[in-house]
Amino acid sequence: MINEYLNLVVAKPTVAYAAKTGGGTIANIYEINLLAPGAIAIFTEENVLVTTSTSAGSLVGTQQFWIACGSLDGRAAIKTAPIDRNAFHQLKTAYVAPVKQVTIVGENSAGNGSLNLPVTLVTDTSAFLRIAEITGTYQAGDKLTYEVPVAVGETQHTLVAKMVAMINNNVQSIVVAAPVVDTGVNVGITLTAKDFGVAFEVGYAELFANATIWKNGNGTSVTVVQGQGTLAQLTQLEQEADITTRGKSASMGQQHLWWKQPSELTFSGGTNFVTYNFKWKSELSMGAYVKDAGVNHAIVAIATGDGLIATFDTILALLAQAPETGSGPSPEGEFSE
Repeated sequence: MINEYLNLVVAKPTVAYAAKTGGGTIANIYEINLLAPGAIAIFTEENVLVTTSTSAGSLVGTQQFWIACGSLDGRAAIKTAPIDRNAFHQLKTAYVAPVKQVTIVGENSAGNGSLNLPVTLVTDTSAFLRIAEITGTYQAGDKLTYEVPVAVGETQHTLVAKMVAMINNNVQSIVVAAPVVDTGVNVGITLTAKDFGVAFEVGYAELFANATIWKNGNGTSVTVVQGQGTLAQLTQLEQEADITTRGKSASMGQQHLWWKQPSELTFSGGTNFVTYNFKWKSELSMGAYVKDAGVNHAIVAIATGDGLIATFDTILALLAQAPETGSGPSPEGEFSE
């Protein structure tokens, strides 16, 4: 098994490339710890600062580069491992807003569909729904069954109201239910995911067996969109990076009592980001023996709309030009994006 080491570099919005604490721009590697909090800078293996003014010719023969970011609390600058110009994979991903899934049982807000209930509801029958999460993260509320027995004098209006209340009163529910009302009567149920990124399926039986189900964008339903570059996604990656590269234990209990490293994401103040993914292999040489030392993974996050994006793109375009001779291992297909 090859270990993977993740670095997360988060730029602070409106902080210029290679900005220096107190003003101006850092001159070279010797001023790396003067990088302004959240300022990003890229250096070659010779520790030369790369800027938009750097010529492609000056990079001939340069085999590696690394990315640094000014820390938020006076610590040493955050640095990635050296990235080989011949071996790294880079993927730039624009921010995509997440969208919550919406599924409708029965008539939708456009007046289409039906619960198709019997004209008269009788006791000893029930309305049945099962809501199951299918996003792959299984927790207590992943598959919940709701059954409403018909009471004496029950109507479609009261039956729907009871089902809506039953779903919303369940603290483990992954959806929020709301009645669809037509001329003062409950005619359907709208189910909206509580959280972004949650996908679910609806099962139905008994009195709801013949109900119209609106899903996957049909009618007024909405298909889930996971999104890209969201704060929630990057928060999860930051927690992983804390373990693989910043020293946080993956097994020690009560980590909130001793893990005091501040969140770079919280400090950045950003809520949605353009992300740059880099993956590359590193090797360990011991005489004539060469072995894989692991997979390095760096993610750079820059707030959407920040002028730094254009600067970063220009510099990466320079570095993406292959050097004169290769130095690192060629990437395998598994790293392709």
